[in-house]
Order: sequence, then C-alpha cells, then structure tokens
Amino acid sequence: MAYSPIDNGSFLPGTSGDASAWDSLISNDGQIYRDLVSVYAGTLHTFSTSATSATTIATFALPANYDELPFVVKFGYALTGGASSAIVTFQVTDGSASDTSTVTVTAASGQDVVVVTPSSTSASSTPRYGILKLHTGGAGSAHIAGFVASLVPAAAASGLLDSGYASVGSTWNAANAPIPSRVVERLQNNPYLIAKDRPNMVFSFIDQITGTGAKGSSSTDSTENVVVLKPCFAKQQHKTKKYRMWAYVERSSDAEANVFITIGGYSVYVLDNHGIMTTTFDASGSIMNASPASNTVHIRVSSGSGFVSLRTLQIIEEPS
Repeated sequence: MAYSPIDNGSFLPGTSGDASAWDSLISNDGQIYRDLVSVYAGTLHTFSTSATSATTIATFALPANYDELPFVVKFGYALTGGASSAIVTFQVTDGSASDTSTVTVTAASGQDVVVVTPSSTSASSTPRYGILKLHTGGAGSAHIAGFVASLVPAAAASGLLDSGYASVGSTWNAANAPIPSRVVERLQNNPYLIAKDRPNMVFSFIDQITGTGAKGSSSTDSTENVVVLKPCFAKQQHKTKKYRMWAYVERSSDAEANVFITIGGYSVYVLDNHGIMTTTFDASGSIMNASPASNTVHIRVSSGSGFVSLRTLQIIEEPS
C-alpha cells in the first residue's frame, strides 16, 4: 500500500505511507486506551479500627472518567487482637447516588483490592469522590497499611464514548482501504481525549478520619495559620496547566477552616468551610517545579469554635 502523490512537487509526505506504519497507528491508538492508568490518590498512613460496623476511614477525589471504567483501591492490611476477618468497603459517590463494593479479608496480613464500577458520569466534573470504610468481623482490630486508588483500563467499547474517544476499527486496516482525513484526525485526537479523561494526581496526602477533628499533626484549634504539610511535587512540564486542589477537612463543634497552599510563592486557598473543599488554579511548570522548601500547607479555624483537621489533600491535573 505504498503511497506516491501524483505530483511529487506539490506534496511530500513526511512518513512513508506503507501498510506497516498505518497498521501501527491504528493498533497503538487502541493500546493507549486499553493500557493507560490514572492514579488519583495514595497514602502510606495506617488506618485502624476495632469497630464492628462499617466506619469511614478515608475519602478522596475521583475526577473525570466519563467512560465509567472501574475504580480500584489496592491496599495492604493486618488483623490483630484476635480478629479473624475484616471487611473493606469502597463507595464511589457524587454526594447522592453511589456505587459500592466490599471485600472480606481473613488472613493475618496481606494485600487485596476492592473494585467499583461507576454507574453514572453525573459527577465526573465535580469531581465524584471515593469513601473507604473498614470494620472487623468480630473481636480485635483491623488495619489498612496504606492504599492506592486508580483507574482500571480496559478495551474501548464500540461507538463514540462519553469522553469523546471513538475506536478506529479494523475496516481501515483492510488491504486497499482508503485513508480518509477524518480517520487520520481521529487518530490524532484520541490520545488527547484519553489523557483528558484520565487525570493523575501530582500530590496526595490522606490521613484517617476520626470523627472528632482533634487528632493528629494536621489538627489545630488555633485561629492563626498553622503549617501542617510541606508538599513536594514531581517535575511538571513547563507549560501552564490547570490543577485542582481537593481537600477534606474534619471538624469538632461548629469550627470552620481556611486552607492555604503556597506553591513556589503562588497561593491557592479555600475559605471558611469544612468537609469537601475544592478549587482549581493555573500554574506554570516553573511554579510547580520550585524548591520544595517554598511549598507549605496551612490550616486555621476561620470561624466558630473547636478543632479543624486536614484529612485529605490532593493536587490533581484538571481536565480542560
């Protein structure tokens, strides 16, 4: 299927249009969709409970995924104090409708996964969020020794998907098939659409939700700013990009919080609230790649009384 223009002087293709190159473009497109993983959250904290009913231990953002691919939480665990089993529950919700899955672990320690397939894209841009719950099957205590939340890639469904992606079918691989500009354009755009639907976190901090807001190094009852984290980011591209700051603040009494993040001298903040607190910001690579010594996260009581505690902080690529 070698390509030769009628008028060699009017158009010189940059790549020889043989069958092998064309077939590779089509197969690579499908492989990107099938294999690209998005990681939303991760932590090395230990989460523990002796409760015998499902108790929320963590919550985190799960943005985009308009194509409703499964979310998975991979975790390590241990059972102590005579516990013979523990139940891990993973709930994906937009604050109203939710999808839930559970897994029961019975070994003294090990690793396992819990998977949820979302049934709606209604909160893909909000974003929707995950809630992790833990309880024992009876006596003793259960511990989760860190976890990672990510997307489970799979082969693309047929047709135009909610993300905008559409597969280029094998019809265009056939001998003597044409190479329409529409198909070429689709092969150019599909990788961008995949990446847009699978944003990754560039920073993740997750601590255990306690139900009080007054436990851990990220808690304070001060009305003055208190430094609770000094985040470090992986090197980012130099172009300006949009990011989402997603925080979960636990409180006691009627306290509300201000959360300030300074990234390379640039300030991002959410004010006078609790629970899920989120905003977006634009930052260049030079800002994101600034010395970690200049990056700080502050929290304070902005109104009311009691403690406020930063339980989750994610900085995530924002689809745009």
